[in-house]
Amino acid sequence: PESPALYELELCLSRDGRVIDRVRQRTAFRRFRFDAEQGFFLNGAPYKLRGTNRHQDRMGRGNALTEDDHFEDVRLMKEAGCNWLRLAHYQQDDYMLQLCDELGILVWEEIPYVNGTSQAPEFEQNLRSMMTEMIAQHRNHPSIIVWGMGNEVRMKDRGDGKADCYDIVKRLNDLVHRLDPARRTIFVIGDADYGWKLGVMTIPDLVGYNLYRGWYFGSLDSLTDRLQDLHGHHPGKPLVLSEFGAGSDIRVHSAEPARYDFSEEYQVGFLESHLDQTEKLPFLVGVNWWCFADFGSAARGDTMPHINQKGLVTIDRKVRKDAYHLLTARWTDTPVLEIQSKRWTERTGEPRQRIRVITNQTDIRLAHNGRDLGPADEGGCVWNVELDDGTHTFTATARHNGKTIEDRCSFTFKPSIHDFDVSVPDGGQGRSAWLLDGNPATHWAIEGDATIGIDLRRHRLLDGVELGFYRGESRVYRAMVEVSDDGRLWKPALDPSTDRLSGGESERRFETQIQTRHLRLRIDGNNENHWSAVTGFRPLFADRKRDKSEYETIAPE
Repeated sequence: PESPALYELELCLSRDGRVIDRVRQRTAFRRFRFDAEQGFFLNGAPYKLRGTNRHQDRMGRGNALTEDDHFEDVRLMKEAGCNWLRLAHYQQDDYMLQLCDELGILVWEEIPYVNGTSQAPEFEQNLRSMMTEMIAQHRNHPSIIVWGMGNEVRMKDRGDGKADCYDIVKRLNDLVHRLDPARRTIFVIGDADYGWKLGVMTIPDLVGYNLYRGWYFGSLDSLTDRLQDLHGHHPGKPLVLSEFGAGSDIRVHSAEPARYDFSEEYQVGFLESHLDQTEKLPFLVGVNWWCFADFGSAARGDTMPHINQKGLVTIDRKVRKDAYHLLTARWTDTPVLEIQSKRWTERTGEPRQRIRVITNQTDIRLAHNGRDLGPADEGGCVWNVELDDGTHTFTATARHNGKTIEDRCSFTFKPSIHDFDVSVPDGGQGRSAWLLDGNPATHWAIEGDATIGIDLRRHRLLDGVELGFYRGESRVYRAMVEVSDDGRLWKPALDPSTDRLSGGESERRFETQIQTRHLRLRIDGNNENHWSAVTGFRPLFADRKRDKSEYETIAPE
């Protein structure tokens, strides 16, 4: 794929020595094979398949992409070092395949047999029709090496130890081999064991698993054990990590990234951990990051509603996320020197901060406000720097082929014990910091109504709030907790008709988790007097998302 050679074949139809029709078809010649223990081989040599999944979707256009849009996607993939692509989860534009032929990306194309199944004859006939038409239309593209038969299809035991979709998948597999004996078949499920227990994963030539360890559940370092476990359960079957990914919002950043916080920093750490682990597994055929670009998803309710944010680039393709630069540094020889978190222009926290450079270069230098910081403290690309209140400029430099390359980053920093801001009205008694100290003996108070605000500085997932009132055991306060995405439009988070806003400090859980940036407590005295007195008002941050949409849910075992 690094240097594809295409040939043009011409087929002529003649009558009485005169050509009455002709067809031109581009093609290429390659040999490939999959091995359950040694991975993938291209033209006789070992070749690790590294790529992404791709939805045919873009901001403002939906599925109706132009040829320029398709070209930009393939160009961005190639620049990141991708050599293989899963077209998920449906047949895509023929022009996309032409580009993969020309630019050298191996392709896995599949039909939209996703999530549900049915025993209705019309359902299976539709699957067979889609598969037949896809192969007939695209089989002459040399970039295609795999036909996909389904993704995360929910299944159950039909009564004899086989899945209810077993026969459908078996007949699909036979159909593909009859229509195109040269290519391989694959079937994909989520992070569950029912596929091999119910026999379905014994059918295809390859097996694919969508594993989101460290995102939806589990720890990052559990990936290796899980892949080795799956490898053992599929003797003789080449294994593909068909999906892995973590969401990120380019507005969200964290010095202490955590699962499901949607920070770019967590997405980078997630990707780095997965690459480190998968590159050590020789049996693993290939990996496909989910997803190449952010895409529309009606059921999503994350920091950007209705958008799946696991992309390496934004839905409009205007921004390459930090994870994209990490992938480029790992998968290409193109010199990469990128100071991480450059979009985080207003920072706060402890004075000691980590500055990281994403790079594939050696002997990196970093300067802080013009002062050389010397070699990195950690792993060749991380510096621990003491920051004071003000503006900070960092310059990273490296030498490549005798030339100096550099990258710059500037941001303002304000030391703080909390990574969110609390505001109270003027004229109150006590300190706003007492709302955060967890001490019920201290309180902030004002005569009359008041609004206490919290700016989380970025969208974050909340389970609820910690809330307490002065003498709350005997008083009932007229109060309401509200949330807002933009600080202008507010909605209730705790309903005073069901949540009695009184009592000492305690956790007040929201009915459902809320992703928000702004939080406020509106209070207007109590049943004894007109004083508004609060001992504590703090956000309860969630460490994981409790309720997921059907699209987000990994099928249970």
